[in-house]
Amino acid sequence: MSESSTWTVNEVVSYRLALARRRAGLTQEEAAARFSEATGRKWTKNSVGAAERAREVGRLREFNAEELVAFGRVFGVPVAFFLLPPDDTGKDQEFHLGPDGQTVTRLSLLSSVLLFRPSSLFVDDANAATRVHGLSWSPAHPSWYRPEDDFVPEEPGVEYEPPRPTPAADDAGVIDGAQRLEVLRLLDRIRRVVSPQDEPPF
Repeated sequence: MSESSTWTVNEVVSYRLALARRRAGLTQEEAAARFSEATGRKWTKNSVGAAERAREVGRLREFNAEELVAFGRVFGVPVAFFLLPPDDTGKDQEFHLGPDGQTVTRLSLLSSVLLFRPSSLFVDDANAATRVHGLSWSPAHPSWYRPEDDFVPEEPGVEYEPPRPTPAADDAGVIDGAQRLEVLRLLDRIRRVVSPQDEPPF
């Protein structure tokens, strides 16, 4: 392990690589197969293990840009994920959701802030499109405010029927396949209106 408390870029990538693999629920062998396909060179269980333990064993392992892009594609995260310095590597910080004491871990919160888990390609495309048009975007923040809870009928004796709850999200996301296609078609039409050219902005 490196004597210094300062992490090198390669040590950060090494740590983040192991974290991404564990989050994805892949074995080192499964990750090796995906890396081989994504990078075009042979990866083995041992080479994945060595890449993940660079800081622990004190062996210099230099990662190149092509590998970072491949890692991002394999795990569906932006390249920047592998360059974020670890803050507290020993535990996952918990946040309180409300006065009832319910908590959520930071990793769970980050995974669920967006109503679906966008691929790194989606994030890259969204960033490029917003830059071109001078716009900015950020993930939504979950809110538990329900306006119907504040509703008080103006006339005594008038029964109030609260709105029906929306259907629960399915395992794949918030919308089903047919709705997803409709959303994609709508996005395509928006792209053409915003930038009527041969190639859409995103």
